[in-house]
Amino acid sequence: MIRVDFYLLEKKPALNRVQAACQIASKIHKLGHKSQILAQNEADAHKLNSLLWTFRPGSFVPHTLQSEGNGADTAVLIGSSADDLDGSREVLISLQQQLPEGHQQYPRIVEIVGNSADEKQQARVRYRQYKDKGYELHTHEL
Repeated sequence: MIRVDFYLLEKKPALNRVQAACQIASKIHKLGHKSQILAQNEADAHKLNSLLWTFRPGSFVPHTLQSEGNGADTAVLIGSSADDLDGSREVLISLQQQLPEGHQQYPRIVEIVGNSADEKQQARVRYRQYKDKGYELHTHEL
């Protein structure tokens, strides 16, 4: 069964979704798993690529952009469209506003919910869609 974890940023208003994705990807890497981050757009994918080098002093999370290729052995693969999905990874971290096409390739999906009313409403829609598919749902506060 596919597991979906929703991470709510309500308790950390200074933390944005991109920063939270970096923290979660780092934790997944430390646990020995490979993940894919699906950014909202190409600009956010490049922002994630840069931020994964600097988001935490002294940390290193091996990563690459899907568009640069050679990501098969990299811990974190960053893309921005459903065409970029690599179902061989254990975790999909989605920053998309809609349910990502092809998400069912992953045994675990992470959704990060920002603080704006619009982001919360979009997350509620995705939550219902996942629930309707019968996925195991969990909610966490960061």
